[in-house]
Amino acid sequence: MIKGNPECPLCLKKMKSFQSKHEGTGKVENFFVCLDHECMVSINMLDQAVGKWEIENPPICPKCNTKMRVFFRSFDKYFKSQCPKCRKRGKIVQVVRETIPHDGKKWSVDVGDGE
Repeated sequence: MIKGNPECPLCLKKMKSFQSKHEGTGKVENFFVCLDHECMVSINMLDQAVGKWEIENPPICPKCNTKMRVFFRSFDKYFKSQCPKCRKRGKIVQVVRETIPHDGKKWSVDVGDGE
């Protein structure tokens, strides 16, 4: 776990801490969240991907050919990318995938084999 709240890798603002209690079990989990209306991402504080959202070959924006910023979770393989250049222009270009493709050292954390 990292000290302090990480920056959201999509908008570069500090993420907020959030605690969730499951009604049935009473289990409490802690999350970092970015509630910016253009990001809307969350990650369990125990996820090994927290603060390690760097990849070798980020996706390229289909509108302007800029490298996109990425957010992902290793727990459930959620992946979201967003173009910073288009965002500055007031246009949101995002790509959301349900799973992270994994091919060895491409990712900064071990995300498994997608199985």
